[in-house]
Amino acid sequence: MTDPEPLATAQSADDRRAEIARNEPRNLLVFACYEIVFRIAWIFKTESVIVPAFVDALTGGAGTVRGWLPMLARVGQSLPPLFYSDRLRDQPLKAKLLRLTTTLMALPTAAIAWIALAADGGPQPWMAIAFLGLHVLFFSVTGINQLCVGTLHGKLLRADRRGRLMWLGGVIGPILAIAAAWWLLGDWLEGDSPARFMPIFTFTAAGFIAGSLIALLVKEPVDVLSSEPRQSPLKLLKGAFWVYRSDSGFRRAANVVMLLTTIVILFPHFQWLARKTLGAESQRLMVWVVAQNIGVACFSPFCGSLADRSGNRIVLRLQCVVLAIAPLLALFIAGPLHAWYPETRLYWVVFVLLGMAPVTMRTITNYTLELVQPELHPLYLSTMRICFLIPFVFAPAAGWLLDISEADPYRGACWLFSGISLLVAIAGALTFRMIEPRWIAAAGTSNSAGEARVES
Repeated sequence: MTDPEPLATAQSADDRRAEIARNEPRNLLVFACYEIVFRIAWIFKTESVIVPAFVDALTGGAGTVRGWLPMLARVGQSLPPLFYSDRLRDQPLKAKLLRLTTTLMALPTAAIAWIALAADGGPQPWMAIAFLGLHVLFFSVTGINQLCVGTLHGKLLRADRRGRLMWLGGVIGPILAIAAAWWLLGDWLEGDSPARFMPIFTFTAAGFIAGSLIALLVKEPVDVLSSEPRQSPLKLLKGAFWVYRSDSGFRRAANVVMLLTTIVILFPHFQWLARKTLGAESQRLMVWVVAQNIGVACFSPFCGSLADRSGNRIVLRLQCVVLAIAPLLALFIAGPLHAWYPETRLYWVVFVLLGMAPVTMRTITNYTLELVQPELHPLYLSTMRICFLIPFVFAPAAGWLLDISEADPYRGACWLFSGISLLVAIAGALTFRMIEPRWIAAAGTSNSAGEARVES
């Protein structure tokens, strides 16, 4: 006699798949709108331009403090998602957590706006410390938010539709963000007081609130709760190590990611290099923000379409090439080109290339989602974020190196920027050792480590 419980479970799974397929066009549009609003909000706190400029305004340009920004951001984006991955797995509706985290991102951003206003009479030492604490808090919430986004994409969108989402959100979002920045950011950046950053961060906080309202429109079937018990933080760290050690496909991708993401260590220092060597004024910040988003708008449709057709591995290879060129181009414009043509205004081209960075992060997420079944998406995504963190233990040292070379900033930048460029180039070479999950799925095989984990 047939056991009725497995039949009910199979029927339930079929119903869920049918509901997901039926709502996929709607959810694709909702996710695109969410990313568009998110991009508009984020342009006003760009990590490579606005945030380090604000820190410099609070500290007088201390490179050591500026060097902590990438590390603190990656700590927040790596450890909290890993520790929360079990809870996310057990959430019957992941979109609820997406709405909550998007709303919570507005709170530390609003507090930073208040610090900017309070600094109008002159920055105080506690302000930089408070900002760094809020910076960690913001990125801790952001890390869980991005884990929710990736898990929902894996649950509600087919693999060959995620590039289309990258296309929609990555083109329309930057275009509207550029229009908003061009309209507002130039006036807000006038003057030298830290208070000029107050409306910038206030606008960003309002954008996150708007994004949480859009997330209300996600249509999501209820997940069957996992029977596995929640694990302690230590066991979760061991689980992340298990993924890296036992899954060769993931390990090869993680090795690429650990080298590739070193480019983010330089993000706070690109604007510093231009101000130190080219004498760039504050108004140039707006131009660089716009240029970076032009890069996002240009790279997103190409990378998204290529990923849907040929898989994410070849896209990562191309992204490594572009991001390896960016530091070398910055050195060339700030050095030989500036010596030959002192009036050059071409530094914005560097930020166009840096627009590839956020597209790369999305590509890494999409690649990771294809490695395993949906049950393991939170674990694999959070483990990949731990791999993001490892290179950033050297970020404060990068700021310190620029501080001790203050007498000759270009020479210090040469060592740092060329070294990072070499690491990113090595990452590009290692992509030839990565697997392409799309080809494996088409051949009817699967990731053995991931399957073993599901069966256990």
